[in-house]
Amino acid sequence: MAIRLILPLIILVIIVLGCGKSKTDEVKSGRLKYVETLRYGSVGTHGSQGWYVDKRQLFVNDREYKPDGIKTEDIADCKISPNPAVEAMKCYSFRNEQIRQLDYLLRMKGDQPEWTAINDASDFWVGDGRWLLFKDFYLNVETLERREIKGLPDYPKNYFMAASPDLETIIYEENCSMGLYNLETREKIPNKLLDERCKKHYDGGIYNGVAAYWLIDPKTGSVKTLELKEDKYPSLKRPGQPDENRESNFKKMLVWEKDENGKDQLVAPK
Repeated sequence: MAIRLILPLIILVIIVLGCGKSKTDEVKSGRLKYVETLRYGSVGTHGSQGWYVDKRQLFVNDREYKPDGIKTEDIADCKISPNPAVEAMKCYSFRNEQIRQLDYLLRMKGDQPEWTAINDASDFWVGDGRWLLFKDFYLNVETLERREIKGLPDYPKNYFMAASPDLETIIYEENCSMGLYNLETREKIPNKLLDERCKKHYDGGIYNGVAAYWLIDPKTGSVKTLELKEDKYPSLKRPGQPDENRESNFKKMLVWEKDENGKDQLVAPK
């Protein structure tokens, strides 16, 4: 009887103590810092317990910074450049009228922070970590220079695999579900090259045991194709392996060399 009375009390104490737990996660880029305060407690409608984000904060020189045009608590996350010499972070939010990801850039302009709304979505740092890749342009996070991009068959988050160091080649994984849609009519925008290659796929042609990629020239939109046999490159096989591993494995294979015009050319894998 005593055990029956004590056990619920022990469980109650554990829950109460657990609810009081908190911790912080942060990312830092030079003088810029993004901090999330997490608390342990109820995270669902059925009383399940776990960690949840209770507070989000931005700091510049260790002083809290509140950007214009957005509430800090509406920021979903911030990511920093893989280049430690780049003092900038990309933040994004889903809380907007379009209910889609919108990106923002926080960087230092001299001694002052600058918050810029990009109104597009990107998860990819490219080049030397000074550029972000978007659907229609590159963005230099230090100067805000934009370089127009032509010919991407879909948004980078879906099929992007890599970019050359000089940014003059963008590699997408070929996939027959790839394609852009007119947001008003919901109709697929025709892509002749993809349609022709996917016909081979549906006819049982080259895709049997082959991983295919598009090498896109962002200045002209022209495309070359790269076909790699999965038996030769087993790490590219899709079954049983998360996409992020395949992307990482693919990037490790890439070897670029300058041609006579100074443009990066892919020399491996072949």
